[in-house]
Amino acid sequence: MNKWTMCILIILVSLLILPATTPLLNADASTMVSLYVKTRVVIPGNLPWYPLIVIGDNRPSDVNAVDPPEVFYQAVNEAENALPLAVIGLGDHVGLGTPEQYNKLYGILNKTRLENIWMIPGNHDVTYSGLNGTGIDLWRQYIGPDNITIDDIPGWRIALIDSEADITTWDNQVKAAYNYTEGKHLILGFHRPLYPNVNHNLKSGYDTVLLNYMNNYGWPALVLQAHFHAWVKYSYNNTGFLIVGSAGAPLYSCSDVVTPGAECSSVYHYLVLTLYPNGTYTYTPIALGDDSGTLKVIPLNATAYSVVNSKKNIYREPVEYPVRLRFTAGKTVINIVAKIPASTSVVFSIDPVTHRLYISQNLDYYVYIMQGTSNQPIVINGISGGLDLSQFIQSGEISVETPSQVVKTETVTSTTIIYITRTVTKPTTITETTTVTQPTTIYTTISIVETQKITWTTTVTNTTTTTETFTERISSGEDYIYLVIVLTTVFLVGLVYVLTRKKT
Repeated sequence: MNKWTMCILIILVSLLILPATTPLLNADASTMVSLYVKTRVVIPGNLPWYPLIVIGDNRPSDVNAVDPPEVFYQAVNEAENALPLAVIGLGDHVGLGTPEQYNKLYGILNKTRLENIWMIPGNHDVTYSGLNGTGIDLWRQYIGPDNITIDDIPGWRIALIDSEADITTWDNQVKAAYNYTEGKHLILGFHRPLYPNVNHNLKSGYDTVLLNYMNNYGWPALVLQAHFHAWVKYSYNNTGFLIVGSAGAPLYSCSDVVTPGAECSSVYHYLVLTLYPNGTYTYTPIALGDDSGTLKVIPLNATAYSVVNSKKNIYREPVEYPVRLRFTAGKTVINIVAKIPASTSVVFSIDPVTHRLYISQNLDYYVYIMQGTSNQPIVINGISGGLDLSQFIQSGEISVETPSQVVKTETVTSTTIIYITRTVTKPTTITETTTVTQPTTIYTTISIVETQKITWTTTVTNTTTTTETFTERISSGEDYIYLVIVLTTVFLVGLVYVLTRKKT
């Protein structure tokens, strides 16, 4: 066989193999916008307080699996209802970092209204290396940069750095986190923990680099970590060290936490973190899974929401939960940021005629109003009962938003031996009806019923679509084109073989 014949055979075999080994993804890599860029919104610098959500280690137990665990969907849907000012991810958000896994994660988060998704990679996110590049290449393509510095929130710098980078890059990222802080309180976030000792910490040498900067330039106010699959809190040198370590990854035993004074709970969770411009902060580890309660924002009509909060912390105690509600009137966007008391529901309504905001009970809240293209909002501190917003709503009908719901897909697989197959999805519609009854003050579409306490009943119908994935024989369209290509390739390979045999 001469060299030309060999070249032709290699080319033909490559044409046959490559389509089968290269994944076909839903997103076009050349035009994809990363989650960081797609969701980036400048956070106003004049708000009274700033609610954030922190999540870590939502990878599945089977690292080859594409779909995240069920509790991760719960966390995403609760964040979607709460609509925080930012969502921080601390790594290990996929099993290996394959294109299919990133495509799935991207698709889940891209369906939400979430803003400012800031995520850093963990070891599982960057394991993959293949035809489509490395895990870190795919991370940057789908998720965004592997280190992020945010100075939006007054009094604070949030610096998220990559503990999976080489040690020189790690040094440079830590240095950048400390540069020009200008008196701001520093929050560091990275995947592998520094403190406490959980037998699952930073790689050797990385801790030395970090401690050198801390000792020379000041200890952070707060350090957010993951990697160890449990909730752990610890205080050292006036710095809070939190491990937010499992929104779905298999839980670890607290017996691995060997540092005295560290508190550990081996439960599925995420973190609600609230920052204040004066440098103080509060946080609540929120339970996921069974008996964890729910957070639901329900549009009652075009001008009213009901917020139902039955969420519990990791100790299964009912907790207050901050939410952000958006009303739109023409080019004016009205944001209400409120702390919803534990085990309660609250109605927020804007009268479409008087443009007065009514709230069914007293709580801690503020309103910020964005008008036109201005990035500097009008901020109004909340008062008991509501606010007169008429001077800010000049035109346009008032509308509310309906939070989306992301559902886990049920996968059914089958094997076909002889025939060429493809994977298809079958949509299944599920209708869920929820009735909420609570004594409160009812608002009509025109005016408020003065101080009259009656019972309202709200029936909410949520229609969601799940997909059943299965394998079937190719039957039409583009599938026949691929079949023709394969058969033609086989024919050409056979023809080359016959001609070669005749010459020899």
